[in-house]
Amino acid sequence: MLITFELENMYSYLHKDFISLESKGAVRSHHDNYAQLGKRKVMKLLSLYGSNSAGKSNLFKSIFAATEMIKTGDVHSSRSFSNFHNSEDISFKFEFYSNRFYEYSVVLCEQGIREEKLSMKSTTSNKNAGYEELYCVKYNFTTELGASLELVTNDSILKPPKGFKNKIEEVATPRKVFLKILEFYFGGIITDAYNFFEKIEMKSGYSKTDLFEKLKFKTNYRDILQLIKLADSNIDDISISDEEDSQIIYKYSHSKKIQESEQSSGTNEMAYISPLILDVLKRGGVLVIDEVDAFLHTVLVKALIYIFNSPDININNAQLIFNTHNQMLLDSRIFRSDQIWFVEKNDENTSELYCLKDIDSSEKNSKSYVNAYFRGEYGAIPYYDIDALMV
Repeated sequence: MLITFELENMYSYLHKDFISLESKGAVRSHHDNYAQLGKRKVMKLLSLYGSNSAGKSNLFKSIFAATEMIKTGDVHSSRSFSNFHNSEDISFKFEFYSNRFYEYSVVLCEQGIREEKLSMKSTTSNKNAGYEELYCVKYNFTTELGASLELVTNDSILKPPKGFKNKIEEVATPRKVFLKILEFYFGGIITDAYNFFEKIEMKSGYSKTDLFEKLKFKTNYRDILQLIKLADSNIDDISISDEEDSQIIYKYSHSKKIQESEQSSGTNEMAYISPLILDVLKRGGVLVIDEVDAFLHTVLVKALIYIFNSPDININNAQLIFNTHNQMLLDSRIFRSDQIWFVEKNDENTSELYCLKDIDSSEKNSKSYVNAYFRGEYGAIPYYDIDALMV
């Protein structure tokens, strides 16, 4: 489970900032909304609000860029790491749980990785226990011979084989992710850490590749159909057309068939996203959705929230993180105040994140947060001068 994501100098986040899914304060309600991990409570859902261009999508792009870099093992797999603001280093850090608590951090410069570090907590019973470093790799780019490697490993925990560091020095470069290299040599705690990133899924924009693959091999067919029926309960079957430009075919109870091009955007969107939902629920992963309500009705979004909060359905503590403009979800009956986050640009045009829990508001304890939001008490709302626009 993701606990905290911290970033600096990525897209519009020029200063160090973070989001957290760990509960703030006592938990007196919404007991299905979190998972108990030792002494810590971690939320299954997080919603992010902000005006257009505030930085909502940029946060999700940053998460995606970092995870893709780790999965591929190549710094240059993402264009995100080719644009450095004022030549300043890029950095990010994940705190997460994957059979134990981990912290994984990377500092990037224009030449590649400057520093990469993985730490672990040896116990889950003590909330205040510190992290113990498993490895730290640093590259020095000031030498005439190129990058020099400095590697420190916790041999008492990792127990590397003889000659391990010599082998590593032969394959390690500033472009290669060290966690990916170590995962090849080690199992156990290194594999647990790496697998966390393998289970992060990103939904942004239009894609039906995953759905076509599932339907082709009839993988999770019934579960996919049940999710699609949330959008349209009259759908009885779903398949793929035989044409070269394949389309989804929806079959209805009255034997009528509708092609994907004739179907509503919302129903198609639910079909496209269903494989990702099922995958993260099965694996206990993290699903990040950019603009969840772009095509989905509020009722469908609430259905997704119910699925991820349900301890009977979400037995592996999968997480859903999404951004939205839907004020109907600003409801204390749906979310705890520490599950609602906001982002807005400051005077330097830099994105800043903050949590509703930390805001002093007159209506923070009411059932609905909508009125206070539209009065501007939470910020993260667009302001405009209509008279100036009409000039």
